[in-house]
Amino acid sequence: CPTFAGHALDADQPRLLAPAADLVHVAAAAVWIGGLATLAFVGRGGERARRIAAARRFAAIAVPALVLVAAAGAVRALTELDAVGELWSTAYGNVLLAKAALFGVLVVAGARAAGRPGRALRVELVAAALVVVAVGVLTDLAPGRTLARTPASAAATIPPPPTPPPARAYVDAAEAGADGVTLAVTGHTAQVTVIDGAGGGDASIPIRIDGKSGTSCGPGCVRVAPVGTQITVTAGSRTVRFTVPAKPRSAAAALARATRVFDALTSVTLDERLSSGPGHSLHTLYREQAPGRLAYRVVGGTSPSVVGSETILVGHTRYQRAPGSTRWTKAAAQPLSLPAAWWGPRSRNAYFTPSGAISFYDPGYPAWFTIRVDPTSGHTLSLRMTATAHFMVHRYSAFDRTSPIVAPVSP
Repeated sequence: CPTFAGHALDADQPRLLAPAADLVHVAAAAVWIGGLATLAFVGRGGERARRIAAARRFAAIAVPALVLVAAAGAVRALTELDAVGELWSTAYGNVLLAKAALFGVLVVAGARAAGRPGRALRVELVAAALVVVAVGVLTDLAPGRTLARTPASAAATIPPPPTPPPARAYVDAAEAGADGVTLAVTGHTAQVTVIDGAGGGDASIPIRIDGKSGTSCGPGCVRVAPVGTQITVTAGSRTVRFTVPAKPRSAAAALARATRVFDALTSVTLDERLSSGPGHSLHTLYREQAPGRLAYRVVGGTSPSVVGSETILVGHTRYQRAPGSTRWTKAAAQPLSLPAAWWGPRSRNAYFTPSGAISFYDPGYPAWFTIRVDPTSGHTLSLRMTATAHFMVHRYSAFDRTSPIVAPVSP
C-alpha cells in the first residue's frame, strides 16, 4: 500500500526500479516489524530460556530482512534525491535522516534482544513504530528531486502582494476596468494602489492623484500629500473619484456588531452581482439557512452556459441542475457553516464613510469592503467588495425568514 500511495510511482521515478525497490523495502520491513510484534508475546510469562530460543530463531529471518530493508531503502533514497545536501536542506531529507537514525536504534536493540529479549525488545518495538510514522510523513512530503526540478522562474511569476493600507488609515476602493483602485488616507497623505488581475500591484499603469504623480510606495503604489476630502485618481485612461471624511470616525464597534448579527442569522437571502472586469459578469440569487444549507441560481451574466443553473447544498450532499434540465445530479460535498459574514475576523481600518456606510480592509483576501448596516437591527443591508479580479455587490433581505432549503426530488 505505501508503494501505491507514495512517490515510487511518480512520473519522474524509474519505471521498474523505484516500485520494485519500494516493494522489497516495505515487504522486508513488514516481515521484520511483524516478527518483532509476534516475538513480544512468545513465552510471555513463561521460561526465559524459551523466549531466548525463539528470539534466536527469529534472528535467522530478521537479519536477511534487515539487509533487504537497508539495501532497498538506499536505492529509493538515490532515486528521490539529486544531491547529498538535500538530506539537510529539505523536509523530505530531514525525515529520511530521522528514519535512518531510528533504523540504527533498531539494529542495536535487535542485537541485544537476540540474546536477552525484554527491555531491548520493547525499545525495538517503539523505534519500529516511529519508523512507520516516518514512512507516513515521507509519503506526504515532496522529495528533494521534485523540489530541485521546480523551475526557478515559477516563484518569479507570482506577483508580490499589493501594498496594504497603513494602520488607522481611512480606506476605500473602486473598480477601474479589469483593475482595482484602492485608497488609503492618513492625515493629509493619500496612498493609491492599482491591483491587477494577477493579484499584485500593477506597475505598468501610470497613476496620478489630483493631477500629481507622487512618490512610489511599491509596485503600482503612489503616495501624494497634501490631499483634501475630494480625491481624483487617474489610473491609465480611467478616472475614479473618492470622497473622504474630514475627520474619520471609527466604526470598529459597529463592524463587530454587524459581524455578530450576521453570524447569528438563521437564514438570509442575497442578490449577488459579480464581475472580474469588462465583459465578464454573473448575477446570482442565494439563500442561506443555518446550520449550513445553501441554495443558489444563476439568473444572468455573460456566460450563457451557466445562466439558469441551480445548486442546493444540504449537509454532505450537493445537488446540481444544468440550465434547462429537470433532473438533479447528486455528489458528495464539504459541509458549510452558514450564514456567515463574508469578511474575516482580522478586518481592520473600519471607519464610517461620509454617507454613513462602513469601509474597511480585510488582509485575509486581501479585499476592501464597504457595507451598509441598519442602525436599529444591525443587519447588513448591502456589501461592496473589491479584490483581485473580483468586484462584487450584495443586497441582503429576508433576514431570518428565508424559505426553507430542502433536498430536491427529481421527476
